Amino acid sequence: MTVTMCDLLPKRNRPNQRKVPGLLYFIQKVTTESNVSCYVAIVALIYLERCKQALPRNATGDDDTAHRIFIAALLVADKFLQGTTWTSSKNRLTNGYMAKISSIYTVEQVNQLECSFLNLIKHQCWVNDLDVQNYLLRHRQDLLL
Repeated sequence: MTVTMCDLLPKRNRPNQRKVPGLLYFIQKVTTESNVSCYVAIVALIYLERCKQALPRNATGDDDTAHRIFIAALLVADKFLQGTTWTSSKNRLTNGYMAKISSIYTVEQVNQLECSFLNLIKHQCWVNDLDVQNYLLRHRQDLLL
């Protein structure tokens, strides 16, 4: 996930940006504390591909842009999978819980991140078994499958 996030878009050089934890540490912390399933992670990675395709070629981000997009992709993936056989009913992410475990965003900011992400991917949240299989085949070497 970290490699995908690092390759998403280049950072702008701006002084006085918000101090954020390292991306690898942040992803590890959030995924560990939220107990993210493999299916949620794969669907989030599929959403990140859709996000990357939707971004303009010359898009740049701030130091925390990857953090924000990661949180949004994970939330949307978990919410999409709610009620499917891919995810357990006891491991549900909420915007409030994500704000708590990320510890750098408020609930209101997480709400906005989720809405902005959905708009960016044009609310194309549907992922079926074939999408997952194709993603896994394309990235089997990266995922050590």
